[in-house]
Amino acid sequence: MQKLTLIEAGQKILEAGNIVITAHVSPDGDGIGSALGLCHYLRNRGKAAQVVFDDRLPIAFRFLKGYEEIEDISDRPEIQPGERPADLLVVLDTDLGRVGRVREYVGKDVTTVNIDHHRTNDEQADYLFCDYRIAAVAEIIYELIVGLSGQEGLTKDIADCLYTGICTDTGFFRYSNTRPATHRAAAALVEAGAEPSVISETLDARPADRQRALAAAVQTMELFADGKIGGIFLPYELVKDIESTEGFIDFVRVIDTVEVAVMIKESQPGRCKASLRSKGMDVGSVAMQFGGGGHYRAAGCTVEEPLSAAKAKIIEAVTALVEGKAHE
Repeated sequence: MQKLTLIEAGQKILEAGNIVITAHVSPDGDGIGSALGLCHYLRNRGKAAQVVFDDRLPIAFRFLKGYEEIEDISDRPEIQPGERPADLLVVLDTDLGRVGRVREYVGKDVTTVNIDHHRTNDEQADYLFCDYRIAAVAEIIYELIVGLSGQEGLTKDIADCLYTGICTDTGFFRYSNTRPATHRAAAALVEAGAEPSVISETLDARPADRQRALAAAVQTMELFADGKIGGIFLPYELVKDIESTEGFIDFVRVIDTVEVAVMIKESQPGRCKASLRSKGMDVGSVAMQFGGGGHYRAAGCTVEEPLSAAKAKIIEAVTALVEGKAHE
């Protein structure tokens, strides 16, 4: 593994002619927005570029240009190693361990460039740029494009994608990861054509079945550790037919006594995805115990257990974190 500056990483990407771009499973606004934004830029530079995910894509982001062209291999039970030829695999917003089968899809001998902002990055890529101080990978891709091509390298399509990534990873600039530079990047993207009101209104729109599921999810809420931990726990039957549970965790995170919020959903029978949010504790360290990762205040992991078992294990680990702080 060789660590690069951001411009060096950009130059390494531009050396390739045929590039596959991916991000983590459980795609979110930052992963999708940064991948599409980089894809548009590379195509404008004459490169063959394709975004590939190994997970179902939230339809909330279908308004982004290029969404319909993203290749999703998650519904294929088998793939052949190296069946998607590429000169380079670019991994965004995660490390190589959380991209599903995409690396196998392009071939494990293909050179990898990893651009990330998670301090839990496993540093397994051939080339790495990682800065956990930056709010969103979409902000990093903005800096990369401007560093290589100036403001002229931005188009409206790129700006929409990157602005969406920044907004979703900062809670529309409400979270503690928002820096002055984040606002400057967002302003430049608006100048390039991003429309904040359209993006926010589109992302706020919810189908009726999702809102019904949210109402049912809130009914599962439990408090632990004298109210310092709040959780919602979603069985497979509740979530199997809804497109996204994005934002569900906020309904426990905002409780005044809660220091750590937990959402565990059974994405498949016997397999659970956990999201952790805190107001000042290192939930990334908890996620790492289960093979996941993330940030100090926001992290996630997958547990190959039924909901009841996954709940017991994660709540035990979070309780240890909360009580450890209480006794410092």
